[in-house]
Amino acid sequence: MPAEPHGPHRPAILTGGLVLSLVMLLLIAGSVGLHRPVLVLLMLAAAGGGILAVGRLLPGTTGITVTLAICIAIYTALFAAASVSLFRRAYPLGEAAAYFLPLLGLVLGIARQQPAILAQLRRPQRRATRRILQRGLVWLGACTLAGAVAVVLLPADEHPAAVTLALLAAAALTGALCAGFAADVVFLLNETGLLFRIFLRRMQARIVPVFAFVIVYLMIGIVFAALFAMLDHVTSEPSFAIAGTPGKLALPDAIYFSFINLSTIGYGDITPLHAFARLLVIAEIIFGVVLLLFAFSEIAAYDPELEWREEEQEAAALRPVEKD
Repeated sequence: MPAEPHGPHRPAILTGGLVLSLVMLLLIAGSVGLHRPVLVLLMLAAAGGGILAVGRLLPGTTGITVTLAICIAIYTALFAAASVSLFRRAYPLGEAAAYFLPLLGLVLGIARQQPAILAQLRRPQRRATRRILQRGLVWLGACTLAGAVAVVLLPADEHPAAVTLALLAAAALTGALCAGFAADVVFLLNETGLLFRIFLRRMQARIVPVFAFVIVYLMIGIVFAALFAMLDHVTSEPSFAIAGTPGKLALPDAIYFSFINLSTIGYGDITPLHAFARLLVIAEIIFGVVLLLFAFSEIAAYDPELEWREEEQEAAALRPVEKD
């Protein structure tokens, strides 16, 4: 089992992960469920209860608890999307029960296999990562199949009782899968949490080059935005069309258009009409592509210790040589 962080870092990691999960849950609730406050409260209570229960069953596994909290937030988003689009006629209490069943299945499965799971996690030699991934993919595939079967079995008349029954059947099957694969889910969360920590450590080591890239990116975007806005002041006719209509490009629109070009997205809501405007757009796209390629290379190769050593060597070379 990967060593858990100790000291002040452990509560900070746990708190940060739980806060992130809570923010995600509140955003999901605000985007789809403000008109159903009871359902939202029940979902939040079920998510919080599941996280606390797993934390109690597996003490000392901060990485697993944090990763589970984030995964529950993702699960909530997927469940809400399916509920709004496919099972919109289901009864609210039926929706809440369907959301709760997979979490209940996971908690019951962990409780049933708790001694074996804790013993496996405490071993110095962890399970092979490939086996964890394979069984995790089998579990995800089976859960996806359960949802697909529920969609196929949806009644054509979309009667609320029948829709609710189909949703509950899929949730019950998913809960049974979570209970059966509970140990594998825990090991998969453990490995994922380890990768999260590695990713965060590497990101912290690259904050400086990322910040430098953002500054250069903003600088280039603003320079081209100013050129786009100025172009309308020196030409007799509009140089751009906004939503298909020729018109003056104000600075806010010019900034938006500039960063769309710099990122090479090109929505087409603003188009250049003047030949010089098109040349500027081409130039900015080239700048954007080259800058992204250069930035990815430099950020990946950045080593702060190597940079400091090179600066010290350059400073030493510039110092005057002392004569005896």
